[in-house]
Amino acid sequence: MGASLPRSGRGVVDPWDAVEARAEAEHTTTSEIIREALRRFLDVADLTVRLAFVY
Repeated sequence: MGASLPRSGRGVVDPWDAVEARAEAEHTTTSEIIREALRRFLDVADLTVRLAFVY
């Protein structure tokens, strides 16, 4: 199953299609892709909060 055409049909990539395509390409699950994205987001948020206290 490939994500060759977006579900919206307007040339806009559906985020879920992108997650599914990446999971398929990396031979992993969509859950792991989402977990990784959340970990990265929280790492950036944590760094932002720490920097806010420095400046």
